[in-house]
Amino acid sequence: MWRILIFYITSLLFITFVVPSNHPSLLSTTRNAAASPFVIAIKDAGISVLPDILNAVVLICVCSVGSVSIYISSRVLVALAEDGMAPSIFTRTDRSGRPRRALIFTSIIGSGISYLNVSSTGARVFGWFTSLSGMAFFLAWMTIILCHFRFRMAMAAQGKDGWIKEPFAYLATGYPWLPAMAFIAVAFMVGCQFYVSLYPVGGVGRPDAQTFFGGFIGVPIFLVMWVGWKVVKGQWGFVPLREVDLVTGKREEDVEEKRLLERYRALSRWKKALTYVHF
Repeated sequence: MWRILIFYITSLLFITFVVPSNHPSLLSTTRNAAASPFVIAIKDAGISVLPDILNAVVLICVCSVGSVSIYISSRVLVALAEDGMAPSIFTRTDRSGRPRRALIFTSIIGSGISYLNVSSTGARVFGWFTSLSGMAFFLAWMTIILCHFRFRMAMAAQGKDGWIKEPFAYLATGYPWLPAMAFIAVAFMVGCQFYVSLYPVGGVGRPDAQTFFGGFIGVPIFLVMWVGWKVVKGQWGFVPLREVDLVTGKREEDVEEKRLLERYRALSRWKKALTYVHF
């Protein structure tokens, strides 16, 4: 995880050194692959072939992200239906375990929304969805970190904190300081998004409802859905730590799996690296 963060942060840091924020291609009204800061940096460097290669890579990555998004959204819809938060019709799967109805529904919705940007009037709605998905990323990570803290606190309250000391148990790096720093960092970014939505860069200098909800619509929707579900279920506040379910979904010990993990741990570092490419 930290390797990915370093890669992204380092890439964004160095791209700001070579591409100014007021570059004409960044501010162009035509939003295409040429507006990518990486493509701009390569073109400004005078490299003629690499931008086309990079655009092809970006296109492949977009297709990959699209397929993964449909996969994830269909499974999330199934999970919501199983928890009673969506119609039960989406819980049905075929003999191979594939949720076809959820896949068809999410594919139609996702494909339909992607064509909103074709018309000039749909571009604004598409922007709302883009803002919604971007803000959902921040809110999801804040929720994950909060659940992580609650999970560890519940383990301690129920006397099961010894689980993290079991062989091959996953232990979060830098707990509790690293998750706390991540929560503060994400909250800070949400605060920055709130400010620029209220006072946009280059705006008229006063708050505008259309601009505000266009950039911050994810938070009101999240709060409305959360409060609405609380009202429907009649459950307010947090579940007491001693009543948190820590057993459901816990994997039972597999002797064969444990044997394989012990063999893997006994390998040298370079042999462990080879296991990622040797099948």
